[in-house]
Amino acid sequence: MPIIAILLGMSAGVLVIAGALGDRAVRIAQADAVADVTALAAASAGEIQAETVARANGYELVKFDWKQASSHCKVEVSVREGGIFSRPLIFSTAVAIVNRFGRECFDIFRI
Repeated sequence: MPIIAILLGMSAGVLVIAGALGDRAVRIAQADAVADVTALAAASAGEIQAETVARANGYELVKFDWKQASSHCKVEVSVREGGIFSRPLIFSTAVAIVNRFGRECFDIFRI
């Protein structure tokens, strides 16, 4: 009987750990997806739209950076979970590149 109780306790511990790891994996995947969508919104409509998309998904836009090359604009955004205090926050970064030329990059990013 004591051996069964020990095995049952160990099984419960393994299930708790597996649940915590699964939850973290889901949160990381969700942060990656939100970062991707936010970067695409930034590339197509600018920083204000990117911030709106991040907030609509429960995340906060923490970094917005863009660079202009000769034939395209590159946007890099970072997001983090918003409003969660009981567990470590998840951050994610994504990049989007849009084919725009010269003045069009300045127009979309309001510089």
